[in-house]
Amino acid sequence: MPLLSENLVERLDDLKKLLEEEKFKEVITECISVSSLVRQDDNYNKQLESILLEIQIKAHLQLDQLQEVIELGSKQQQSEDDDNNFVQPLVAYAQYRLKNYSEAKKNSGQKSVLAQHVLAQSLYRSGETKLSWKTYNSVSEKNDDDSERVQILTNALAVRNANANPYGFNDLKEDNELVRQAQELFSKEMSTNGSIPFDMYEMAYNLGTYKLLFPAAAKKGKGAAMEGEEEGENILKAAEQAIREDGGDEEEESTMMEDLSPVLTNLAWSRQKCHSLDDALDYPMDAEATKFVTTHNISLIQENNAAINKKKEVALPVSSTPLQRRLYHYNQAILALRRKQHAVVKKQLQLLQQCISGDSKKNISSCASSDDLEFWKSRAVVLEAYSLQQNGKEKEAKQLLKKQLASSDSISAAWLQLHLKRMEGELDSPQDTLNVLETCLPSSLRSKPAVLATRAMLYQ
Repeated sequence: MPLLSENLVERLDDLKKLLEEEKFKEVITECISVSSLVRQDDNYNKQLESILLEIQIKAHLQLDQLQEVIELGSKQQQSEDDDNNFVQPLVAYAQYRLKNYSEAKKNSGQKSVLAQHVLAQSLYRSGETKLSWKTYNSVSEKNDDDSERVQILTNALAVRNANANPYGFNDLKEDNELVRQAQELFSKEMSTNGSIPFDMYEMAYNLGTYKLLFPAAAKKGKGAAMEGEEEGENILKAAEQAIREDGGDEEEESTMMEDLSPVLTNLAWSRQKCHSLDDALDYPMDAEATKFVTTHNISLIQENNAAINKKKEVALPVSSTPLQRRLYHYNQAILALRRKQHAVVKKQLQLLQQCISGDSKKNISSCASSDDLEFWKSRAVVLEAYSLQQNGKEKEAKQLLKKQLASSDSISAAWLQLHLKRMEGELDSPQDTLNVLETCLPSSLRSKPAVLATRAMLYQ
């Protein structure tokens, strides 16, 4: 490596100080100036020029100057060895941040962790959920750095949880390896220290949430679902503890509550699932999202229409997930249907359609896969049909269900068929419902825990 002139050494020291002080505008100016000196130096140092460009691009990222990152990247000549080219994944990340997911995917062909992160997230945002999961699986297998694996597994589990529904991945065996790795890292910290560090709380939150969403996947045998849910609750408690222990002075209180909000939300949910509604209500609801979930659930279980009408409309938290937004609008439509507020039903179903739209102009997180779209559309159509029926338009309601049936897969078809039969007065007894389930549900789903529980309830 060529020796640097005294002037260059001094300028690099100045640049280092600017970076330490996080003065990113000045960092960019200094990088441009020092790069010019490097090119004019008798002992031209190509490696140093590349380092300065990397610093400059990362400074633009810190300032959210994403278009500048893309322009700088397009001017940079590609390295002969793509795996050593730092520019491409940074450009891909900028394109991802700008929601140019197709371009981000094109620039994420490297094997670096950043490039694979961007690729996996761009796939997810494009609705290619399964490919996103497989990408995370691949990059995690090849990584032996625990801190990087925590980040990989955090995002992978978030992708798996965000669109949870009875479709998603029909075979939960696909989850085993990534979930096992996350569990291993979590258990290692708990057994060594009795707690987890703050930088692991997001992974723990996502792992605990996964076990609540897919409890039977966590355990096998009798009582598997309940054990999985209780395990999920314990992991969420560890995440809560990590956040609270990291909390500092009063100025950091609001930031701590932002981190706590989703954890407390799912802890309230787990208490409701694993124990009772009263236990969930006893949990300190000091987070906006926790109040949202518990209040909403209370509204949904009310059978008295007068009581429902007294309930104030629950606001959707700003920091909600894609799944929470879909559930919110779906549940609001159910409540409006009970109140016979058909204009509200229509509005909420339109908002639900926006939440599953692949159009990024309509949907800020357009990451619904075709399976997700099918699931939510069938639910929305059923509610729309009941709204029509309540308005005396029974013929139109039945036609709507039949039209959707003609274009639905076997799982959605079972849901639509069940409600069509009910509307036609053919479900006079639990046995009639059982017969529809037996004939409409594919054999692969008849042994699922939720189906078995429904059948047991109907038998009783």
